[in-house]
Amino acid sequence: MMPPENIPASELWLNLSSAARPFQIVPFPRISPDTGKPVGHVAVRALTTSEYMLAKIAADKLTREAMPGAPNGGSGYALTFEDAVTVELLWRSCRDATDPEKSAFPSPQAMRERITSQEIGTLFETATRVWQEIGPLIPSLSTEEYESWIERLIKGGEEADPFDWVSRAGLRALLTCSIERLKKLQTEGSSPGSQHGVTGLDLMTPHLHENRPSELAPRSWSDEPSGEPS
Repeated sequence: MMPPENIPASELWLNLSSAARPFQIVPFPRISPDTGKPVGHVAVRALTTSEYMLAKIAADKLTREAMPGAPNGGSGYALTFEDAVTVELLWRSCRDATDPEKSAFPSPQAMRERITSQEIGTLFETATRVWQEIGPLIPSLSTEEYESWIERLIKGGEEADPFDWVSRAGLRALLTCSIERLKKLQTEGSSPGSQHGVTGLDLMTPHLHENRPSELAPRSWSDEPSGEPS
């Protein structure tokens, strides 16, 4: 993914409201004994903040009804709530593979009754992966994308907001790519016939490197005065 360009506020909400939410088709984690293949597929769709909130509210209500008087900090409440919210999130995220506007399952209660806990756990792991892949965070970058992000950093290093879109792994990879690029430039700059090596400042501010005044160039050993100091 290339660095995002500035989007006017007037266009942002229009783009958000008109674009369909991203989803990914995945196999349901149950194998048919007759075919040896998954019994079906579901579309895992990105969730809105409202859906996250509703899932937690429903899970809390279910847990309190099942465990009246249980303290919120108790291990029993926490484990039950975690199981309940997992189902609630999956029910809201898993859609009909042929029509993502329809839910893949009748209700959270039906899921708890007909789907095994292992299947729920596996499906949630799959959904978590999909949410990360279709979300705004950029997990990995291609070589071309690395170069584009580095150029963006060079042109406006003070603009940190776009890098909120890159995951920690992506940021580490981007930093590694930047270091490798700096090493290459330093090696080329230190080759025979070059006046001085390339520094990190040169990499980040190439406009200073171009037509660099001689008085700004690093002094070499030959620049040192000969003889003993007076």
